[in-house]
Amino acid sequence: MTEAGPNRSIERQNEPKILVISLFLAIQFALCIYLRWIPYPIHSKRALAAMILLIGLFTICTDFIISRWILIRFRRTTKTVFCFTLLASLIFGGLLLAVQTVPVPDRYFFLPDGSVKITAIAEKNPLSNGKKVEILYFDTGTTDNINAFEQAGNWSVQNKTVVTEEEGSLYWNGKVFHRIQLLFASGPDCGIVRIDWAGKSQRIDLYAEQAGEILFTQDFPFSWINRALIISAYWIGISFLFLLFLTLTVPVKSQKKFAESEAIPAWWVFALPMIFVWTICLLTFWPGILTPDSVVQWGQAVAKVPLDNRNPAIYTLLIRLLTTVSNTPAIVAFAQILALSLVTAGGIRFLLNQHISVKTAWILSIIMAFSPVNLFFPITIWKDVPYGISMLAVFLILLQIVISDGVWLKKRSNRIWLILSGICLSLFRHNGFPVLVATLVIFLLLYRQIRGLLFQALVVIIAAYGLVLGPVYSVFHVTKGNDNGINPILVHYISAHIEAETPLSESERTWLNQVYPLDQWKYDPCVINNLWFLPGFNEKVLQENPKEVMNIFLSLSKKAPAVSLRHAFQSSNMILKIQHGGCYLYRIGLLGQSDGTLKWVEANQFGVVQESKLPKLTDLLFNFFLKTAGPTFPDAIFWRPAIYTYWTLFVSTILALRFSKPKYLLIGLLTLVQSGMMLFITIAQDMRYQYGVMLIGIFCIGLLFLPKTTIPEAKNQSDDPIEEINR
Repeated sequence: MTEAGPNRSIERQNEPKILVISLFLAIQFALCIYLRWIPYPIHSKRALAAMILLIGLFTICTDFIISRWILIRFRRTTKTVFCFTLLASLIFGGLLLAVQTVPVPDRYFFLPDGSVKITAIAEKNPLSNGKKVEILYFDTGTTDNINAFEQAGNWSVQNKTVVTEEEGSLYWNGKVFHRIQLLFASGPDCGIVRIDWAGKSQRIDLYAEQAGEILFTQDFPFSWINRALIISAYWIGISFLFLLFLTLTVPVKSQKKFAESEAIPAWWVFALPMIFVWTICLLTFWPGILTPDSVVQWGQAVAKVPLDNRNPAIYTLLIRLLTTVSNTPAIVAFAQILALSLVTAGGIRFLLNQHISVKTAWILSIIMAFSPVNLFFPITIWKDVPYGISMLAVFLILLQIVISDGVWLKKRSNRIWLILSGICLSLFRHNGFPVLVATLVIFLLLYRQIRGLLFQALVVIIAAYGLVLGPVYSVFHVTKGNDNGINPILVHYISAHIEAETPLSESERTWLNQVYPLDQWKYDPCVINNLWFLPGFNEKVLQENPKEVMNIFLSLSKKAPAVSLRHAFQSSNMILKIQHGGCYLYRIGLLGQSDGTLKWVEANQFGVVQESKLPKLTDLLFNFFLKTAGPTFPDAIFWRPAIYTYWTLFVSTILALRFSKPKYLLIGLLTLVQSGMMLFITIAQDMRYQYGVMLIGIFCIGLLFLPKTTIPEAKNQSDDPIEEINR
């Protein structure tokens, strides 16, 4: 028997199973369409006809896709690959729903039955001039028609309201969507009414000295099965779409050998598009974008005043060094342009060594150059920019460790690049050190063959970090400054507990009242500033008693852990949500003024003024920013840090499937650790905190084009992209 014979026999045996699975998936897709676009009740003839048509159509399509595409590709792989792909699809589908990227419609299959009876009784308030009962508004979610009531007594309809001055009753029953709402008129001539609903009776006196309104609401909760059916339909439908995409990435047996390598230009030419575009942006917003934080560090650098480490002093020292060449912020901006473009170009060279095409390399360079984020960030004087560049450099190093299965690190010069990049990542932001240590520890545990080398690099980084924060900063007289450390983070959590009325002990209440009167505390999950900068807020008490702040935070979190968790997820809006989710997002330091002018340099006493060298481009670039940051879709794609996190994790999953190497999931580890830490310490929605994550996400576009080939690994595969720069 030929090979096709048994395969065809197996397919015939599986046809009933495939048909059942296809029918199940078709029902989920049909439900998604019904819930989104078909307004009729599920039991109506129109809805049933549409559902039958959709189920039939989707059954045919899904049966064809499963039998002729998915199963054929997975038949060439192992069962483990299939299970991993299926699990990844479910995880990513659930993730999109969890962060509300795909909104689930507020629809229900089975509405609860409800009823309401309104009775105008004979009694009245002794102060009232009459017994009038007037219903101004009636809504059940399924009807708001006053005429839907069954009347008993002398009721009259006047201007879409129903009114009586005698005894009588109104009765309604039917399907309720969420709640029943009743709005009564109140006033000096109103009587008393009794409302019977949901097995309860309420007696309401409508008398008031002046005319007004009284709203009554009765909720009718739905069965949990309603929401479960809707969420499961969307989850399964979205997960199936992910499965289709991931199916394209799984390895198959029939692979073509990679063609002869193209002529590869020198590594540095890929930096030219970035240098050119970002230099144009710098000339347009000369001498760079400076916010209040920028002015503080610039002032410490050029005025030779005592340095403090509120904003990492290493960046201030770097500015001081660069200004020996030219006393302008533009020299700092240009240094950032060069650093980012060269690190990116080195990374592109690494991808070329992995056999992506030269055309793809140029496209990646251009995407990096024209990314809306990169038109403004490299020319902004923020410590977050070198931090982001350092994060990209560490990512590229870890990428090579993963792809070479640890071999790359055995070269001494490569370990030096890891150490230097790690030191920069540790110093340019206060959260950089724990992010790096946590990432390297995980690599150390998983790569046993290079465990000693990783440990040596980690020890050197920790020693260098301590050396800079200790002796080096002492030489430059760096002080801690008016730094509250983690106090703002803890106070943000504490304010959430005060808002939630978590019980406070008497000592806790007394101490917190010293910081600010408890009855005046304000809680905003998006930002701490609305509390921290209130007049009279006593930061000094917090600075002098950091242990007390920590103890209160731990005590309240122990009493009500759900409050702390809820705050963590709400305050980290930009970390988790692709759409705004009710919080602002601070993007760049380029602001439009009321008089139509633009401001990109904060007022300062150091003589730094904005003076565009290409003034005709200022409005053009600003309008480009508005068009990408204003509408919901481009804003989500270009400016929301969360999408870059999810994209990086998605790409790492694709590579793990394509190359059948679970360790390729570690490609997304640095992003995951950075975002995971920010999840719990975010006190403001400033996207610059995640600039490194965004750079990694952009670069990951190139990783999609890594081919799976049968040729031996290139001899220069272990070359580090940063080492390429050194060459």
